[in-house]
Parts: sequence; structure tokens; C-alpha cells
Amino acid sequence: MRHTTLLALLLTAPALEASPVSQRKDSSDFDFFYDMSSPPEELDLDNNGEPDWKSEDTPTLMNGSAVSDGSNLISLYQPSDDHSIFRSLNQSPDASWTIEIRVAKIGGESKEKGWFAIATSNKDESNSNTIFMHDNRVVTSSGDHLSGTQFADGNFHTIRVAHIQEENAYFFWVDGILINTDKNSPIYGDNGSRFTNSTFIGDYSSGIGGAFKIDYMALTKGAYAPNNETVIAKPEPKPTPVKKVVKETSSLISIGNISVHIKDSE
Repeated sequence: MRHTTLLALLLTAPALEASPVSQRKDSSDFDFFYDMSSPPEELDLDNNGEPDWKSEDTPTLMNGSAVSDGSNLISLYQPSDDHSIFRSLNQSPDASWTIEIRVAKIGGESKEKGWFAIATSNKDESNSNTIFMHDNRVVTSSGDHLSGTQFADGNFHTIRVAHIQEENAYFFWVDGILINTDKNSPIYGDNGSRFTNSTFIGDYSSGIGGAFKIDYMALTKGAYAPNNETVIAKPEPKPTPVKKVVKETSSLISIGNISVHIKDSE
């Protein structure tokens, strides 16, 4: 009975595919992890004698989270200089890395670009990429994703961005779900090359609005999918029905003075 129940669940569950990013790693095992117990802009996790992030316009630490009340035009984390954490990971256009951020919207009105965003670009890369969190969807350069999902509910949502070893090539996960439209192909950025070798995290544009809090940020060298990844396969196309061709033949049988036609089908 137990085996029968398991088989029924497998047959009725959404079809899953293998991830195109084959390696997996939990963010707790990333090279650099900021749990917001101390200001990230005051930390030097790579021990190079320089702060990891810029110290201006950063969210305020409050009860174990980095909080932005939405009153500032810019409330974000970004590299401090060429010795910063992010810039140590992206020193070529095809350098691979992964960043994960757990964030919640806690109030305010979202604007046309949403309430939270991450923009990234490797050194000397031809373009840059963005992911925008809206109240009811996620937006990348390839369009809308997870439309109808509630992202303004006050709960934390986890965003993971992985840059693979190809210029301007990204995979994105939100709450463990791979959102790339083509599950086997990266999303290529179209945000321009205005900020090569940088990342901007939070409210970095007048088109972004709303209050948020960050539970943690984590970065690591290499492209990794989350351990809890969900990749929903595209439904297989239904086969075109094949019409059965019926071939009829006619026979004439005489019974006495009565002639009867009989049709045979093949």
C-alpha cells in the first residue's frame, strides 16, 4: 500500500528537470556570509585590510536585520573599491560567482520597478543584469516570472543570482524556484555597461520604492544552485490525433430474387 501511494504521488506531482547549474551549495557554506549582526560595511571578511562594502546610504541594523524604511532615495549595498568582496569575485567577463539574499517587504508603496532589486556586472563585461522584486511578480530582462505570487506579504523571500562561466550569462532562483524562462539557457542582461565591475543591492533607483529588511547576504566563488531547488518542466506537447482511415469495399450477394450490398471496413 505504501509503494502504491508513493507511485500515485509521483505520477500526479509536477514534472521536475535536472538543474542546468549542476553544482549545489547551501548559502551557509558560501565563502562570505553576512548575518546582519554587524554592519557589512564595517566588516573585512576576506582580511585584505579594506571594508567589504560602501558605508554610505546603507540600511540600518535592527533586531538582526538590515532595515530600509523607504525614506532614502538610495538604501543599498555596493562595492567600496577595487578591494571589495564582490570585485574580488568578478575580475573577468566570464568569472563565475553566486550571491544570495533573503529579504522581505515591510511597507511602503512599490514603484514601477518594484520594491527591491539587484544589479550586477563583471569587470569589462559587455552588459549588466538586473532582477526586480515587485508585489506580485519578479522581473528580469527576459520578462515577468512567478506572476500572481505574493511578494509583499511581509515574509522573507530568498533571491539567488548565479553568474556562470560565460559573459553576461545568469541563472536566477526565487524561493528555490529556477525562474529562467528556458530552464536550460541563461538569462542575458540588457541593462547596459554603465557600471562595470559592480553590484547594486536594494533601492538604487528612483523607480524603486518601499520599505524592506534583509535577513542575510551571502557570496561565493563559482555558480551554484540551491539545495532546495525546484525546476518545473515545461509540459510536453500533446500529440496530434491521427485520424483512422476507413477503407470500405462493397460486395453483392444475391439471395433468391433479393440482392444485398455488404460493406466491409479495414
